[in-house]
Amino acid sequence: MEIKNENIECQVVNENNEFEIKNDNGELEFKVLEQTSFMNEICNFNGLETSEDGYLCIITNVGLYMFRFRGYMGNFLKKNPSFAKSFLKPSEFSISDNLGINADGFVDSIPRYDLYEVLLRSDIYPKLKVSDKCQPISVKFSPRGLTSKTYCAVAVLTNFGSLEIFIRRVHVNYVEEFICLCNISQCLINLFMINWKNVDYNEPEAQLTELKKRVEMVTPISFTWSHLISIQDLSFCILVVGHEGALTFWKIISHESEIIENGLFLKRIEVPVGKITTLKWIQAEEDALLLVGDNLGKAIALCISDITEHSLSVSEEVMIYEQDFIKINSFQVFRNEGYMYLFIIKGIHLLIVVLNQDGKLVDKSVISVDGYQITGLEHYEKDLYFVLCYSGALIQFKINLENEKLKILKKYIHLKIDFSIRRAQGLYISPNRVYICIVAPLYKLINLRKNKGIIKVLTLKNCRKDPLQILLNNESGSICNYWDCLEVLRLNGLVEKKLPCFGLPQNVDYDLFSLTKLKTYLWLAKASEMIIDKVLFINEYNIKTFDDIKMILKIKLTVKHMEDLFELYNKNKTLTKFQMNSLYLHNLFLKDVVYDNRLEKLGLGENTFDSITVALTKSNCFEYPEVPTCFICEENILLSSSCRFILCI
Repeated sequence: MEIKNENIECQVVNENNEFEIKNDNGELEFKVLEQTSFMNEICNFNGLETSEDGYLCIITNVGLYMFRFRGYMGNFLKKNPSFAKSFLKPSEFSISDNLGINADGFVDSIPRYDLYEVLLRSDIYPKLKVSDKCQPISVKFSPRGLTSKTYCAVAVLTNFGSLEIFIRRVHVNYVEEFICLCNISQCLINLFMINWKNVDYNEPEAQLTELKKRVEMVTPISFTWSHLISIQDLSFCILVVGHEGALTFWKIISHESEIIENGLFLKRIEVPVGKITTLKWIQAEEDALLLVGDNLGKAIALCISDITEHSLSVSEEVMIYEQDFIKINSFQVFRNEGYMYLFIIKGIHLLIVVLNQDGKLVDKSVISVDGYQITGLEHYEKDLYFVLCYSGALIQFKINLENEKLKILKKYIHLKIDFSIRRAQGLYISPNRVYICIVAPLYKLINLRKNKGIIKVLTLKNCRKDPLQILLNNESGSICNYWDCLEVLRLNGLVEKKLPCFGLPQNVDYDLFSLTKLKTYLWLAKASEMIIDKVLFINEYNIKTFDDIKMILKIKLTVKHMEDLFELYNKNKTLTKFQMNSLYLHNLFLKDVVYDNRLEKLGLGENTFDSITVALTKSNCFEYPEVPTCFICEENILLSSSCRFILCI
């Protein structure tokens, strides 16, 4: 199935914020690769959150589905994207059950309208059989590096008022799970309960008033993470929690262990807003700017400074947007050409505020979109932004400044997807913009009647991007951030019966390849060999076999490792016993390569031969320790063909 836009008229906001009509003949073309399905229902309008370490979190009524998309070139059976999936189930901890006041004791004695309020509020009385079960309503990932140096922690807020922090752990059998690090809601209760008095003998109305006061005091409504802060040898993040007209700040320390720790309370401040519905932390060198939005549509900014291990300073607020009684759903911040673009989402309205490097207002504008609710906003590239609506409309905005005045071009991208039976509730754009994902749960009457929701994750290839060319132009020194290109080539090969290596240049010299380019060719060869039997016509095959490229890569990695050991020896004048054994083993391997004449068989030339010669010459000058032996069979581990650790054990 191919998706291609028509020539759509574009709306341009001029200096007077008036709309003009222009034609745009540029085409943005997509192609549906595949869709992934699973049961359950989406809880929020935006049911998708992403992390810096590659996780996609889909928020459902039973918990969180954590997808980690990774290119797997050996996957030739399924046309679905390759991913690892895990499940996170938040606890059923309830704020109201831990406030020292039992609503069951007075619920029969309060006035009718108070009774209705108690029964309808899950944060006060969550025990009704017909009420919603405990389910997550908001999820946000911490910056990368808060746990295990390269991974993110995740904070989960439920409709029962429980705010928990989870960290990822992988067991020895490679089973992944998320364990609870701390419960911020419980910490809040422990912090304030020392000032609470016993009201069991008060009148029912007085007990209800006190219960609502305690609920408003401790119940988290929204939250956000700070950037990763490093002070000397300590790394931590600040978790900012929004309440009814107040903010609390918590320090979450980076660590490796699975020890359950409580967050360190820093401070609580009152702010002149209503129920805080969204927060956004913006780093400004060592300080930060905290954006606060409430249910009345008011947006303010707080300056955070003097951040230490035990305290921080919060300056007076700066008004960003006066209240208009339209709830602020979220903030998004992007930087482009020295300006900061602040997007404020309010239902179907999108407020754009542009600030310069000094933090001064340059211009602002308000755009209204069709589709009931904005459910996704992502930066595509340069001055292009994608907005997804609940109705399934995908809108491209081109936003830039001319003479410090906002100029906005708006274009609808028509997707040939039947959204009469679906709703769009999440947008994701891959790191290299080669594909997008749309979370589109089915909303058929039969599904609603049977209470069986089906969530579809649609994967669409961006035909404007050439993933193969992006891979070949990679100069980052790693392919870790290019897995989306490899995965699109694999999926596209299965769909179109086309080899992933199609389009590679002819007569290339593998002898001059960098390690990054060799790894790229390695996985392209693997993917091509996996699906070659499914391809009817092969016009060209300009790549070596997977085994040959693997051997070339092994030789070059061996030389690289030996060069690193030589450099380490020149620096420290010594090597550990393990490093010496490693150098000895590499020396034997390279000698075996030369003896078997593998360089000529693999088509390698002078560059590789010279590097091997230098490595062998230097390594032959070392005096190596006694080669380790197996403690069971006493055979030489490095040279014996009879010693096998598994067989010995």
